[in-house]
Amino acid sequence: MTMRWRKNGLTPEGFTLIEILTAIVIASVIGVAFVTPYFISARAFGPGGPADQGQLSFMTLGQMELFRSELSALSVDQWTSSIISLASASPYRAPDGFADGKPFTVLRRVACFESDLSTTDQSCSSGYALVSVTVAELRSDQSLTLSLVKTREGL
Repeated sequence: MTMRWRKNGLTPEGFTLIEILTAIVIASVIGVAFVTPYFISARAFGPGGPADQGQLSFMTLGQMELFRSELSALSVDQWTSSIISLASASPYRAPDGFADGKPFTVLRRVACFESDLSTTDQSCSSGYALVSVTVAELRSDQSLTLSLVKTREGL
């Protein structure tokens, strides 16, 4: 700011171009510091962002745990008949659900294998089954699949 001497002392007359440009640069840097976190969070919580991925992972883990507990409740005697019926209906949809207002579908698959886990066993008598759960979030077209091997004696 330039100063001019008057009768009653120094008084401001106006701002110089350099002072105005310096103020604009400082305001821009401060503005970027406040606006950047907003855009980062909007990207993270928008469709397909890491927050959606985390929620999808959480839903898939929950659905797999539910399916695992259902299968763990089978006794050795119930194994063959139950697994055969699940494998013959495979893949089948479990009840759909909602999480944070977003609809998702659950698809379960069961396939029976021999002990080498590469040869298919149509009779399901060998005691090995590959169990998969796929959860798809309908709005974002994202899906996640988890698989595990279930044996007659356990997981």
